[in-house]
Amino acid sequence: MARLRLDKTPLFRVTHFDNIKYIAEKGITHVSSPDSNENYVPIGNNAIIDKRKERLLPSGRPLTDYIPFHFAPRMPMLYAIQKGYGTEVVDPRRLVYCISTVQQIMDAELEFWFTNGHAFSRLSHFYDSSRIRKIRGLLDWDAITDNGWGGSENTDLRRRKEAEFLVGADVPATCITEYIVYSPSVKDKLFVSGIDDDKIRVEPGYYF
Repeated sequence: MARLRLDKTPLFRVTHFDNIKYIAEKGITHVSSPDSNENYVPIGNNAIIDKRKERLLPSGRPLTDYIPFHFAPRMPMLYAIQKGYGTEVVDPRRLVYCISTVQQIMDAELEFWFTNGHAFSRLSHFYDSSRIRKIRGLLDWDAITDNGWGGSENTDLRRRKEAEFLVGADVPATCITEYIVYSPSVKDKLFVSGIDDDKIRVEPGYYF
């Protein structure tokens, strides 16, 4: 089995459009960071976010101490956000992907862990940075890229699809390789806000 190129292994994090200007300047920051965004606009199910406080990593720190990324777009979480399941509906034009790579995080010498499924699930395993070279064999890449995850019969497929890459410190803006948006009009707004045109990509297929 060929080894994955870590500089070609993207990391996806979805956030609200209103957070992007701050992220482009300060990076993706933790709530407890000295550089935290006081005007941060959250998305997602607050009950699930609160439950993540209860799940400890082998490091002894809770999931909420880490900034989560996924390994592909169109995650079940995004579907819930766009459709309003357990949370307020958010229009896809108000959602932006921040893209990094595994290599970018490694080059920044940031602590990280990764999982082979949704990090809150007790069925998922945590791996530290020493296992990163074996990531191809540790994760189910067919599940990660499978968009047919709906239905009760696909519960474990959905868990494996939601494998996470968890960063234990603020992610500098220099680690963000590009921003992905729903439409050209959103790209124009990001460009006007000061983000380089060549760092913004329109991909409506990354949304529901």
